[in-house]
Amino acid sequence: MHKDILFSFAEEAKRTVLFARFLRNVGWGTEQGIGGFGEEPGIKAQLMNLIRSVRTVMRVPLIAVNSITVVLLLLFG
Repeated sequence: MHKDILFSFAEEAKRTVLFARFLRNVGWGTEQGIGGFGEEPGIKAQLMNLIRSVRTVMRVPLIAVNSITVVLLLLFG
């Protein structure tokens, strides 16, 4: 059971890193998309900003849901 949890965590971490590298190669990385002063950001920059904002706002509820899920799995298998 514990090996499966560690294995799935390692696989998820690997997927996250690979996905971030893919986005960086496509030009959608975190360091992309901020224009100069007075310029309107493009569609890509606005989409990336929206994705980052949603990820930031949903971090705490996601932690709570994951914690509840882990506790329920430990209690009821």
